[in-house]
Amino acid sequence: QDDHLFQYGRIAPGTWQVGTIYRDVYTLHLPADLPPGEYALCVGIYDPGTGIRLTSIATDLPIPFEGAVQVTSIANH
Repeated sequence: QDDHLFQYGRIAPGTWQVGTIYRDVYTLHLPADLPPGEYALCVGIYDPGTGIRLTSIATDLPIPFEGAVQVTSIANH
């Protein structure tokens, strides 16, 4: 898990424009003893003022839990 402000606070989600792609970089460190298998990579966005996860409006991605979407999976062999 990696929690930080989107682009370290440079672009607030309330200013995002429809149709524009915004990129951010996160680093996930997997434990050395992680069992082999396929793991879901999920993304959720939080309101920095309240800490409440924003509701996802994605309709074409799996929603593993409220407010998050699965963007891909990671295989550990």
